[in-house]
Amino acid sequence: NEGYTRQMVEEMHSYCRDLQQPVTFPIRNSLLGLPGTMENLQWLLQQSDRYTITIWTSIFDVHRIYDLVSYRNAFSHKRVYYDLPKQQEDDFRVAMVLPESKVSPLSFFPMERRD
Repeated sequence: NEGYTRQMVEEMHSYCRDLQQPVTFPIRNSLLGLPGTMENLQWLLQQSDRYTITIWTSIFDVHRIYDLVSYRNAFSHKRVYYDLPKQQEDDFRVAMVLPESKVSPLSFFPMERRD
């Protein structure tokens, strides 16, 4: 599985560059850690101040809290939105207030089921 390639983000930009309204691009969290994805998304956000990304995941996706916190720190907080299942959102909010060095790279979503 490949992440977001330069060709993909250039195509996204080509569709939206002439629009006047704000645009958010839905980005699947499980693809963020793949090679080149972060750099390509940073390039995309540099193309217009109107662009934002929305990082989303499903309740069945397994990923590290540490990665989500790292991704948050890689982008301007004003340009990233999150669409997470409630349990993951709660765990992410807890992790966001910790220094990144205190978030265990061994902590995975979903942590414990609370529903």
